[in-house]
Amino acid sequence: MRRVAHSWPDCGIEFGSMNLLKPLFAAVLLFAFSNTAVAQIGAAPKKDASLQDATDTEFKPGDVWEYSTRPGEKQSTITILKVDASPELGIIVHVGVERIKLANCHGAPSPEAVPHMPFARKALEDSVTKKVASNQPLPDFRDGYEEWKEAYSKKKAGIYVVGVSSAVGVAEKTYRSGIGCQSDSPIAQVRDVLNGDFEIVTSVDSLPTQVKSAFAALARQSSFEMADPGREFRATDVVSKEGLPSRRLIFAGTSAGKWFLHYERGGYAHSYYVVVFTIDGSKAKFVWGTTLLKPAASLADLQVNVLAAPHPSVHNLTF
Repeated sequence: MRRVAHSWPDCGIEFGSMNLLKPLFAAVLLFAFSNTAVAQIGAAPKKDASLQDATDTEFKPGDVWEYSTRPGEKQSTITILKVDASPELGIIVHVGVERIKLANCHGAPSPEAVPHMPFARKALEDSVTKKVASNQPLPDFRDGYEEWKEAYSKKKAGIYVVGVSSAVGVAEKTYRSGIGCQSDSPIAQVRDVLNGDFEIVTSVDSLPTQVKSAFAALARQSSFEMADPGREFRATDVVSKEGLPSRRLIFAGTSAGKWFLHYERGGYAHSYYVVVFTIDGSKAKFVWGTTLLKPAASLADLQVNVLAAPHPSVHNLTF
């Protein structure tokens, strides 16, 4: 086991006034710093918060790009708004994101665009797939940009260093929190569980009996079955070898009586999960779980994946 000290990235997005008949709002990425840094969702200046107007050979204001979107948002595009240069963070590309749908827990009309989001150039470069137009009119992003710039100058705002789809996921979580959806927010439920000084576990044999029993009950197994990382398991619905488990551990972690398991499940649809438990004496209690869009390589990566996850109700999941 290896120990990883990591704080949950306590970041938020402030939204300007929003007319639900024309759901455009200003989004400003604000980071509340922990003891070290803001995980791997974003970055903010530590010393030099100055900015200068800049140009970029690939990303020019008015360019419209397709990008790797969230499921169900294939028609979404981004428009390049502005380019800045930071002595610490390098080139910052400001974009507007269009044709998305941020879930509204009250059943009211949902926002379909974020007029301003700041990205590290590399994060944007890794997200875009095809430029579809140039010299297009810019959406009204100035209010959001000026709000972000003022906070940035005070070292209270940063830029996204994750892909556009992940950043949209963060925006959705913040939007839902802002309209009173906190009670069903997966982030609120799981924040404390994935925050702490964790021992990372990469062996099924290292999982405590209580957690194995609780997981078996959750997954409706007669007894706990899960392969070690990298070992053979039933990855598809084709049974090539009898007796292989259908789930394989990616990694797990424990901290102060808390446990999470990050694993993959084979079968008809290969999928990825994280589930969390607490241990009280001889029993472990299931706290929360969700599907993920992709596997994580580290605890920080897992936190980012949780922010971007679709988060269906746990009652509709088969773990």
